[in-house]
Amino acid sequence: MSEIDDKQLHDLVRQTLHNYEPPQDQPDWQGLRSRLRRQRRWRLAGWLSMLLLGSVAGYVALVNVPSRYNVTYPARPAGNPSPIADTEKTLNVSRPQALPVQAIPFINRPTYPRQRTQPGINLAAANQDRQTVSIAPLSPIGIVGQRTQPLPELRYQPLSVKEIALLQQVLSPTIGPDSTVLEVLNRNLRRWRDAVIVCDLTTSMDPYAAQLSAWFRQNSQNPNVLGTVFFTDCDSLGQETRPGGRPGAFFVTRERALNAALPTMLAAARNTAHNNLDPENVVEALRYAQRTFPQAKHLVLLTDNGSRVKDMDLLPELAKPVHVIACGGAATEIDAFQPDQYQIALSTGGSIHTLEDDLSLPAQLTNHSFVRMGNHYYRYAARKGRFMKTRRTHRPIRFLGINW
Repeated sequence: MSEIDDKQLHDLVRQTLHNYEPPQDQPDWQGLRSRLRRQRRWRLAGWLSMLLLGSVAGYVALVNVPSRYNVTYPARPAGNPSPIADTEKTLNVSRPQALPVQAIPFINRPTYPRQRTQPGINLAAANQDRQTVSIAPLSPIGIVGQRTQPLPELRYQPLSVKEIALLQQVLSPTIGPDSTVLEVLNRNLRRWRDAVIVCDLTTSMDPYAAQLSAWFRQNSQNPNVLGTVFFTDCDSLGQETRPGGRPGAFFVTRERALNAALPTMLAAARNTAHNNLDPENVVEALRYAQRTFPQAKHLVLLTDNGSRVKDMDLLPELAKPVHVIACGGAATEIDAFQPDQYQIALSTGGSIHTLEDDLSLPAQLTNHSFVRMGNHYYRYAARKGRFMKTRRTHRPIRFLGINW
């Protein structure tokens, strides 16, 4: 069997190979080039995104470092009298800086040269002139007022759940949209000379006690506040007060700085562990503040607007105007204010205040007086002597004798 001779075929291929030129733009090469371009673009976009996210995270971490106490409020939009904003008000908290340590000056003690024997002096003759002094033995020293009884045992009482919750509220750097205490004090306290703040410190009032502390941070030098009285409707044994029983225990501080007033506030918080009933001993606390600060001209009451008053029979003994700051929203579904607290402000010639409104009773009240509590508006009914809920969703404007 003979082998196949491909020499002629190979020679023909060699002769025509230099004339062959493949096409420049093949379809498969165009697709490969597009994929390579897309890969390079995605890789560049990924690196730029990582760099941008790293820069934003570093900026946010640097901005969120607290520097000092400062309560910032969002700007009110034009045409909207409500200071309530969806965003929270931020209270930046600073840490007290340590005082520099002063170096104790070093006192150089004088040194004296060693005494040497001068030539020509007879030491034996000099020692003969000295007189001998006899020293009597000292009598033992007796201890004056020596204690015969052992020292009392020191016990550490850990913080209760109530105290821990109050500390978290007081030291928290944020305050929610309900800043009633801050707003009312900022608007009115300059007009209340020689005022005493009487603050309900039951559990529901923790956020408003924190606002009071935040206000003192910014106004620690305000001379209008003579002191603060905290009450919890419990006696000195921590039991809830009863008619004819032990009087309530009150905690007084004249300090304005938070570090100085905080122990008194915590002691009051510990005293309210067994306060279970709704009515409070509000009038008794006001009487105590009136006796403790006889030079006071105004009493500012911070109390839960939904709590009743159990000792209204003591109301005639109040001789100073009481300015009630209604905390916690409307009292009921119908009434804006708790009737007992409203009567305290009315009988003493004081006033009642909410987040947006300052009402002098009864001088400024007519049938066209409105007050906002939460998201609802309440209208004053002169015949019933109270503010009643309406269906209005905005504060009405009176024009041509009509409330629009």
